[in-house]
Amino acid sequence: MAIERDTVFHIAKLAHIEIDERDVEKFSRQMGEILDYIEQLNEVDISEVSESLRSIHEGSVFLREDEPGASLERETVLSLAPEVEDIFVKVPPVIKEESK
Repeated sequence: MAIERDTVFHIAKLAHIEIDERDVEKFSRQMGEILDYIEQLNEVDISEVSESLRSIHEGSVFLREDEPGASLERETVLSLAPEVEDIFVKVPPVIKEESK
């Protein structure tokens, strides 16, 4: 299965990686091979596999109820943080602003 050129660039953009035009064909082929392999895995009969070994998506999942518990004091949290600004824990940015 070949992945279209535009799809390769779209995936690269979502992953925040830059790819060179020369590598598009190679990545297209590699992504196609990965998807072909996944299709093979989807054809495997797992009806005899113990339910405890299956993915959580295969059956019903029962999660515990959320129960509120004790919280740490603000001063304790701030004293444990590597960097603090005023009354906030300072963290590195997670989302980079796209250049226009």
